[in-house]
Amino acid sequence: MSHQPTHPEHEQPEDKPDQPLHSGQGSVPHPLPVEPAALCPADAQALDRALEDDLSRLLRQISAPGRSASGSQTSRDEQSDEDAQRLECVRSWLKLIASCPTATPTPGLIDRTVDLAVGTPREPRPISIIGSIGLSGGGGSFRLSDIWAAAAVVLIGISLLWPTLDRTRAESRRVACASNLAAIGQGLNQYAISETSGNRSLPRNRTQPGAAWWEVGRMNSQPAGADGNAVVRSNSAHAYLLIRLHYVRPENFNCPENASAPQRYNPAWRDWPNAAAVSYSYQNQYTPQAIRIDRSPNLAVFADKNPLFVFDPQQAGVRYRATLPENAASEFHRNRGQNILLISGQVRWSRQPIIDHSTGANPTASDHDADNIWLANGVKQYQGNETPQTPDDAFLVP
Repeated sequence: MSHQPTHPEHEQPEDKPDQPLHSGQGSVPHPLPVEPAALCPADAQALDRALEDDLSRLLRQISAPGRSASGSQTSRDEQSDEDAQRLECVRSWLKLIASCPTATPTPGLIDRTVDLAVGTPREPRPISIIGSIGLSGGGGSFRLSDIWAAAAVVLIGISLLWPTLDRTRAESRRVACASNLAAIGQGLNQYAISETSGNRSLPRNRTQPGAAWWEVGRMNSQPAGADGNAVVRSNSAHAYLLIRLHYVRPENFNCPENASAPQRYNPAWRDWPNAAAVSYSYQNQYTPQAIRIDRSPNLAVFADKNPLFVFDPQQAGVRYRATLPENAASEFHRNRGQNILLISGQVRWSRQPIIDHSTGANPTASDHDADNIWLANGVKQYQGNETPQTPDDAFLVP
């Protein structure tokens, strides 16, 4: 009778429950790597019953500590021999697994295991992020002091460039203001040709010499048509004719430096709503005769707002600022000067409010033909009803 060799992997544990799992007296050799496998259903049921019996025994000991040993015997004696054999085989395999040598865990294994369990990796601290910023291709890293040094360089550069940028913005606003006055000059010429029956005079409502010229906005509160018979007491209302008759667009009367200029104009207005809304002072129209545009080509007719006269709400009237020098620059454009529109249509930038009648240039105050556009010639006291002293006397008021 031939003897067929048997292979351990083909043997069933339930057929030979007493077969030893350890060969020899030495240590158990390290098993070859195998694919993980689950217990067969019979072994799993046997292990579950054993665990249930152990748990039941422990609960009985806790609930009845004085009970006799004979009353607390486990249910293993009642199990079938087949279950006992299967349970013993599972325990032998567990002991074999426990005796296998293990490799030393890699560094950070615990942290990685915790992170995987929680599901949210730990974020590094901000200072670690700053310290780990590397130079591209250099292998080094930025220090915190390097970042502060770079920020200081940027701030110094901004402080050096800011004055230049500020001057550039101021210059652009000054140019935009001059463009506005040029458009007003064109409207003046068209009005003189079309609206004055050949007189070619500046825009002017019904006036009376000696009447007040500072009551800006008063016409807006009067009934429509009342200005046809009543004397207008606002010099700016004469200039507003260019807007009412559509010779100049409203936005051309807004200096970019005037923060109080109206953003939207009411079609029912006949004057600016208040003195602060007026950007440009206009040649005083309270003379006995209307001023012709061909009378004196170098006469100033519009300029940035006159700084010597302000409306005083407490006195309900205009106030002359005698504390300012007579040649003070307009408060627009940061008191550096003013744009001036001549009756010929030319726009000039002047640091002082003085014009030479003969040439239209900017002379000194000592020149014979020098004319201060802010004041009436020879007048020292002002109440708000003064007029130009001669046809060539420029006197620009709100």
